[in-house]
Amino acid sequence: MGNRNRRGSQVAANGIAVYVTKQCAYVHPDGERCRRLTTLTHPYCAHHTRHVHGVEVRPSTIPGAGLGLFAVRRIPKDTFLFHYDGDRLSVAEYSERYAELGFGPYAIELNQRTVIDAYRTDAGIARFICSYHGSGRKPNVQYLSTGKCVEVWTIRTIEPGQELLADYGEEMAKALGLLR
Repeated sequence: MGNRNRRGSQVAANGIAVYVTKQCAYVHPDGERCRRLTTLTHPYCAHHTRHVHGVEVRPSTIPGAGLGLFAVRRIPKDTFLFHYDGDRLSVAEYSERYAELGFGPYAIELNQRTVIDAYRTDAGIARFICSYHGSGRKPNVQYLSTGKCVEVWTIRTIEPGQELLADYGEEMAKALGLLR
């Protein structure tokens, strides 16, 4: 995978931090901050991700997809879930970062000039939403760009245990080898 940097983050060969560990951001009603650490479910630990967002990260049901995001409670249609966060890059910076690979597997277009790259695990949990292609199911969430941020909204009611799935768009699905 790579080496560790001074902050303890796992660093990929191209210098981009992949796994970042931080303290959970949840603040209890008594004002005390959660003491747990999180590496995958930023900004909260797994417990508070379930509590606050109603989802959890676990192996995807889609073969070869890696980790996915699953509902732990019923989430109604037309519910705002969270933002898609990450490094904000100009299109030129994005192209330079992924010159060898050709695309960023965790990148999403914010507008014509800016790309959000959720390559680092501290970018948030939206990065774990898998493509519906090859799943035999329909998308149940969508990404909506306001031009200033990308929001994740449900487009169907999601029942407990169901995986959150999105349409990545034809270009990204082809780049990932999901479409021919």
